[in-house]
Amino acid sequence: MNGFHRDGGCTRGGLLEPGLAGAGVNFSVLPMLLILSAEAQDLVLKGRQMFLDGSVYYESVYLFNGATIHVQGSGGGPASLEIDAESIWIDATSAITADGEDSTSCTTESGCLENSQAGSILLRAADMLVEGTISANGGTHHPGSEAWRAAAPGGSITLEADILLCPGSLSARGGDVVSTNGVQATLPHQSSLPGGDGGVIVQAWDSMGLPCQADVSMGKGSNSSAGPQPGWSTSMETDWDGDGYTFSQGDCAPRNPAVNPGAGETWYDGVDQNCDARSDLDADMDGFDDARHGGDDCDDADPAVNPSAAETWYDGKDQNCDTWNDYDADGDGRSAALSGGDDCDDHDPGVFPAATEIWYDGKDQNCDGLDDMDADMDGWRSSAHGGKDCDDHDPLIHPEAPETWYDGIDQDCDGWSDYDADRDGFTSLESGGDDCNDHDPLVHPGARETWYDGIDQDCDGWSDFDADADGYDRGRSGRPWTDESQADCDDTRFAVHPFAEEKWYDGIDQDCDDWSDYDADGDGYNSVDFGGDDCNDADSAINPGARELWYDNVDQDCDGAHDFDADGDGFFSAKYGGMDCLDSNPAVFPGALDPPYDGLDQDCAGDDDFDADKDGYRGSAWWGNDCDDRDSSTHPGAPDIPGDDIDQDCDGADGTRNL
Repeated sequence: MNGFHRDGGCTRGGLLEPGLAGAGVNFSVLPMLLILSAEAQDLVLKGRQMFLDGSVYYESVYLFNGATIHVQGSGGGPASLEIDAESIWIDATSAITADGEDSTSCTTESGCLENSQAGSILLRAADMLVEGTISANGGTHHPGSEAWRAAAPGGSITLEADILLCPGSLSARGGDVVSTNGVQATLPHQSSLPGGDGGVIVQAWDSMGLPCQADVSMGKGSNSSAGPQPGWSTSMETDWDGDGYTFSQGDCAPRNPAVNPGAGETWYDGVDQNCDARSDLDADMDGFDDARHGGDDCDDADPAVNPSAAETWYDGKDQNCDTWNDYDADGDGRSAALSGGDDCDDHDPGVFPAATEIWYDGKDQNCDGLDDMDADMDGWRSSAHGGKDCDDHDPLIHPEAPETWYDGIDQDCDGWSDYDADRDGFTSLESGGDDCNDHDPLVHPGARETWYDGIDQDCDGWSDFDADADGYDRGRSGRPWTDESQADCDDTRFAVHPFAEEKWYDGIDQDCDDWSDYDADGDGYNSVDFGGDDCNDADSAINPGARELWYDNVDQDCDGAHDFDADGDGFFSAKYGGMDCLDSNPAVFPGALDPPYDGLDQDCAGDDDFDADKDGYRGSAWWGNDCDDRDSSTHPGAPDIPGDDIDQDCDGADGTRNL
């Protein structure tokens, strides 16, 4: 290769980068560069200008980021470049150039190149994309003697491809004539030499073509005039294989004479013999290759069976070739229940026996037949979805569940506070509320209190036996008091209790001593002022049952009798200024009948009770000497009237003593 070797700067598929052998080197240049080597590799130039020589066949040629291939004529011959590859791509920043050799400026013919030369470029590829520029130009002519010929014509460019896309540009311009300073002045004829003719550009393709813009203009003469003849450019289709068909006539393989629209199709050999553009592996022409030949058509003899066919479920045929069970329409791996399987909804891939149940969406994802609105499967639908289960994640919670009070859970879903077991609207005292008995709906704050039944209905904490809230329970109420003296005798009055101050004579027993409110002195007798008979209710020693202490001017027994008339005979004692000589005997008083001989002075006359006739002499029967104590004229010393048969002087004889 004269310095550019396969292992010296370009490996298969590699980049020719700085630092590698051959990069940026101006090799010895041959007039002709043929790239015809049988060993294929890629030529990839990135931003580098290469002067190529030798013969190498490249499978793919890529020029990008300002890369150039430049062929320069030398040794008096033309500059030619031929590249035959599978794929050629020249990006918009890159270029291929073939420039003919310039003529030399000589005044003698010895050692001079009389005329300049043109360049030529031939590119062949199955796929060719030219976004940059390709130019093959005539060399510049420097005239010497008048006999030297004109400048070289433009070069030639030939592009051959099955698919040619060329948004770039091609240029095959004739060479220019340039006068050399100092020579033109001595050679007047040089000032009128014309430029070279335009070049030739041929673009040929079979399958598809978008030709490049072509420039085949003439070169400029020494007087700046154009050359005599422009070049020419053509775009054409070609029957490369001579089978009688071009691309426009439907030849899909322009280099294979066995392939054309009139050929018979041989299936599964990889060749589209009849150029119908259908896959050779698709015998039933349904658009899908046979699965036996790397395709995905499971039955290439039936055009109704292919991957895009609509599946007809449950007929035993795999129309869409997905190899899926024909009795599993939703593709969830379970056969439909109607076909003997267990998928309860074979039109929904999210529904099958092993699926995760999504509750409350109206679907039975796991095909268990249970109500989708009953997540805890307790037989009750969720209250959030039209049911009555207030917690559908706990099977122990539903309207018929037994309530466990005070655990913070509404097991029976009645909506009632879990801390109000008796449902009276008040929270249990033990749960931070104020219901002192949460098992009795009649017991709660605000309830009507029923006194003396042993129940604190209104939960005020007060004794149920103390209705007047004076701190003392009612006596004889049934409560086991050990000291009845502490009992409240009137539990309707706050001011009435055992330690209250008694207010006498108001009919109320304030201190509950069970004593008459009309017996202030506590002697057992009501005051005479309030229907009683205690004449002095301020002194317990004075009452009808008291012992009378006579003569102290106090009526202790309240009998109303005078305290100085102890015997109650209406006469005051003679000892205290009265006339009753014996105030201990009601039969003894002045004016009383005074029976004689009883030892009492009943009439308090002060006479001898044994002197009945009051003659000053006791009767002889009572230790006296009055012989007749019934007659005050008879007594010792009385004048005795003789003859009257009366012994007036009690001498034992009638009138004898006075004789």
